[in-house]
Amino acid sequence: MFVLHHGNRLEHLAHRLTALVRAPLPTPFTPETIVVQSLGMARWLSLWLATELGVCANVRFPFPASFVWDVFRAVLGPLPVAPSFDPSVTSWHLMALLQQLDAAPAYEPLRTYLAGDDDRRRWELARKIADTFDQYLVYRPDWIQAWERGEEDDWQARLWRQLVARVGGTHRVHLWQAFRDRPLAAADRAALPPRLALFGIPSMPPMYLDVFARLGQLIDVHCFVLDPCQESWSHILRERDQPRVTGAHDPDTMHLDTGNRLLASLGRQGREFLDQLAAYEPHEETHFGEPVHETLLATVQRDVLTLTDRPRRREEPVAATDLSVQVHVCHGPVREIEVLHDQLLLLFDEHPELQPAQVVVMTPDIDTYAPAIDAVFGTVPRERYIPYTIADRRLQQESPIVEAFLELLALPASRFEAARLLALLAVPAVRRRFELSDADVTRVRTWVRETGVRWGIDASTGAEAGLPPTNEHTWRFGLDRLLLGYALGDAGAGVCDPVTPHDDVDGGDATLLGRLHTFVDTLATARTALGSPRPPSGWGDTFRDLLDRCLAADETEERDLQAVRSAITRLESTAADGAYAEPVSLDLATAHLRESLDVPGGGARFLAGGVTFCALMPMRSIPFQVVCLIGMDDGSVPRSTRPISFDRMAGARRRGDRSRRDAARYLFLEALCSARVCFYVSYVGRDIRDNTPRPPSILVSELLDYVGGALGANVVTVHPLQSFSRRYFDGHSVRLISHSAELCQASGAVRQVVGRSAPF
Repeated sequence: MFVLHHGNRLEHLAHRLTALVRAPLPTPFTPETIVVQSLGMARWLSLWLATELGVCANVRFPFPASFVWDVFRAVLGPLPVAPSFDPSVTSWHLMALLQQLDAAPAYEPLRTYLAGDDDRRRWELARKIADTFDQYLVYRPDWIQAWERGEEDDWQARLWRQLVARVGGTHRVHLWQAFRDRPLAAADRAALPPRLALFGIPSMPPMYLDVFARLGQLIDVHCFVLDPCQESWSHILRERDQPRVTGAHDPDTMHLDTGNRLLASLGRQGREFLDQLAAYEPHEETHFGEPVHETLLATVQRDVLTLTDRPRRREEPVAATDLSVQVHVCHGPVREIEVLHDQLLLLFDEHPELQPAQVVVMTPDIDTYAPAIDAVFGTVPRERYIPYTIADRRLQQESPIVEAFLELLALPASRFEAARLLALLAVPAVRRRFELSDADVTRVRTWVRETGVRWGIDASTGAEAGLPPTNEHTWRFGLDRLLLGYALGDAGAGVCDPVTPHDDVDGGDATLLGRLHTFVDTLATARTALGSPRPPSGWGDTFRDLLDRCLAADETEERDLQAVRSAITRLESTAADGAYAEPVSLDLATAHLRESLDVPGGGARFLAGGVTFCALMPMRSIPFQVVCLIGMDDGSVPRSTRPISFDRMAGARRRGDRSRRDAARYLFLEALCSARVCFYVSYVGRDIRDNTPRPPSILVSELLDYVGGALGANVVTVHPLQSFSRRYFDGHSVRLISHSAELCQASGAVRQVVGRSAPF
């Protein structure tokens, strides 16, 4: 049976899932299988089930794509563990094919783009084509089938046929067609889970949904979907879309209506997914519930739930003390975090039962806001301290090990600047490898400054840059001065012209001087070793040797070091799987490593206790008492992205296609519906230099239009530029508050100096 559970609250769906999990499986060793779309949802469900059942064990949380591949392997016979046409592998196959393009006129655009011998340019094109082909496999199986029948002969169709011939084996379209054509028998049940749950997935490719629906003919498949509206809302349309779709007296379109305009504008992705599910005629169970509070937030949620659209006229104004929906306008990211900290303290005062772990703060750019979060939340006095964790930071941003390793790979393109090498010595893992203490590094900085080291290893570095080959101000020059100063002391003046011994080196500096020499010599050797192209397997050996020579991780950094080693292994393994053994440049190998390392650090810090700061991504809007969205500037969400020029899907949209804009809009709606006590938004709405207004994200504007125009609520608070503004301490506004005694004293001191008429 294929069962659709939909409701407006994830807690209600989770209660139903708990009841399902309580039913025993055939054996105690049979795992429960719950398909989710994010690690955050898997973690929340694990904690929920552990709370409800006392323990959460032997539960699998696969993603849809990996589970569908496992189904193909179980039902259709022996297949590789991972798909043969994975983009990480097909990129290398395409790299080789792009290097050997034939003279067919169809390939002329590719030959023009790839003119010259730039393997980095060829690699980037191969990656884009691989990703595009991967989307075609999932969303356009009919195109793939037509290409393989030879019905088209443009460069994409020709290149695809060459790719299939080179890779061999079968891909998702072949397997999906075989799965559809093969009748499911009772014997297949043994290779499948006895029951299956899909939880909280907001959208899914039609191919995957078809697989899950067919599985419902053999096993129980329960699909739990967050549905913001209890009414039938598949017919609603945004106001701006209605003139394009509806026609006068057209019976096929006269039924279309706006319904609730927030839902019509933000809910397209969810609406299409629910329509896709309904097409399979599942058995439906509803789990809806109205908000219990009488606040502005509850009113907005109730309007969406009941498909109520209020006219654009101001009703009875909402009380100024209703802070359930807040929009704050600030002058920069740091001010946003400062305001957020004070507003959270106010919420904790007004709701004593509210705990920090019941607050989530999401932002489109967590890497930009993370330093400000640490600077504000991590430095306040104990009486105002709010526990917090930051999830989803990218390894390149949060790991000194990763940053140092990538900096080492940039040495061949550098001029060996003194500041660059000294910055490497600021990394603990580098100091540890060369046995240097903080005091040693301070001493080295003094030596470098006093000996006049600026850039270059020796005279050869200047020659490489087309400059006169001179040793002055190079590392060789500075080390010679230090070594002569140690060997000759004060008696060395004038003995070794033109090198003047440095007189600030004594007998106790011998060990430090030797370690500095080893450090510079190691990096100079690495610069030479990284200078010539080699196959990906050769780069793997070189990179591992560089890691061992330059970095020594302690137990807290071992995870980051292992991430670098895993990225190196992926470079080797994907190239080997892609049958690519040609030499590649350091630039290409570095780009591959950056791509592997340019991922969030994992879901370990999500829901790890305290206020959760995380990236704004699908299904992060699990139920929280307070949901905060920061950094909601114009253009941040949804982001304006240009499709690749050769992406055919961009100009031929179908129902169920992935759309970043629709996903961002639906994510905002999910966040709005998931808040229980307060929905908080902030954005940089004033220029920090001249105070000129800046618009918010269009999503925030639509929310303000609804709560302001239909509900008569003014939820916007414009904050001063300075956190010590007198407006925070004069008591004139319930929304402009500060809990900082230090800032209050500073504000009073400034007023005494500049007078009460100061414009802040």
